[in-house]
Amino acid sequence: MKSHFISFKKVSGSLEELKVVQDLYQETPQYFLNCEGKLPVCNQAELDYKSLPPSTDFSQKYFYLIADHNAPIGVVDVIRGFPSQEKAMIGLFLLKESLQHQGLGTLVFSLLENLISEWREITALRIGVVRNNGKVIPFWKKTGFLETGEVKLWETDTMKSEVIVFEKELKPKLGSRTSLPFWDDEHISKQMLNCHLSFENDLASRKLETIQKTVEAIIKETGLKQGAKVLDLGCGPGLYTEEFSKRGFEVTGIDFSKRSIAYAKESAEAKKIPITYYCQDYLNLDFDNEFDLIIMIYLDYGALTVHERNTLNPKIVKALKDKAYFIFDVYSEEHFKTLTNASFVSDYPQGGFWSEKPYSLKKDIFLYPEASADLTRYQVRHHDDVKTYQIWNHSFSLEALRNVFLPWGKVNKINFTLSSDRENEETFFVRFDKEL
Repeated sequence: MKSHFISFKKVSGSLEELKVVQDLYQETPQYFLNCEGKLPVCNQAELDYKSLPPSTDFSQKYFYLIADHNAPIGVVDVIRGFPSQEKAMIGLFLLKESLQHQGLGTLVFSLLENLISEWREITALRIGVVRNNGKVIPFWKKTGFLETGEVKLWETDTMKSEVIVFEKELKPKLGSRTSLPFWDDEHISKQMLNCHLSFENDLASRKLETIQKTVEAIIKETGLKQGAKVLDLGCGPGLYTEEFSKRGFEVTGIDFSKRSIAYAKESAEAKKIPITYYCQDYLNLDFDNEFDLIIMIYLDYGALTVHERNTLNPKIVKALKDKAYFIFDVYSEEHFKTLTNASFVSDYPQGGFWSEKPYSLKKDIFLYPEASADLTRYQVRHHDDVKTYQIWNHSFSLEALRNVFLPWGKVNKINFTLSSDRENEETFFVRFDKEL
């Protein structure tokens, strides 16, 4: 498989650079025939370099040479802050015709998208497709662009056509959510449950041996005795609740997934284990002075937005008895340092985790260093239909968590040994002691 090393160089307007651009134009005649009705003129590169939309200036223009291992392969022209301050417009996206239809365009666009995502004010990217060049529309739809409904007249001295306008949301705003029922989607929830119950990997839950060691370590850390009341937030199919119940604790589990709760109830009934389960959003928690211990395991706390954590924290405190404990695990700041912005595109002709039907998946990872947050966005495409799912993660320092819970008690790190050195370095457990 051929490797690629793609780079973007902003053109400064030198004669040497413009000649390289002009040479690339000569290798893409079909684009100009489709969009201009004629082959590129001898100074086409200079004309494009100087071209600006109305009410913009040259500081907004980003005219890039694209190279693969330093060899020129294409040209991109982006206008920042057009047609409005929070948008950017692709005026030209061109690869050598000999390199098209090989998946290279998808890679180049993903890298361009990450580059533009660094422009903090830009939330959406637009492109206009000349109807005569409509064969490229499936490519832009596959990368996540949707038609806006805008159609504009396109006219050159040799042809008349129309421009169809497409738009794509870029880096989502910090803390934003999609409204799709991720945890209760009929197909996805089934796949999630299978992942929870597969102890061969750590995709949705830790391995059973690790779960059992964690429960033992929590009991030892808190000194709780049999009969103490335990609440598991985000309990899934009941892996931790059953382990606590087997050890003589009075256990309650809450989860948003109907499928997981149904499985948990059936499992507890079959094993004759007394556990109370609620299918609800734990952000709506409403207990008062009820539990000796609340747990939230496998990094769920960091998956909440700041607003959601601010909603949940006082409810957890209220649900705890005096001198009770809240134990949870989070990603460390060391973990955040290992992350990078990235994009991946995969096709699943036989269906897969996200759908039983054939689909294309675009996975984007966005970093928000100002909040030590990262977002993984999954865009699942069936033909013209696109469903977007977002999963947030936040990384923490111990000091930051202490400040969060300072009004209600103290926070300390717990030294648990988990299943791998990487996990021990990049995650840590926390014990909050309620001291009101």
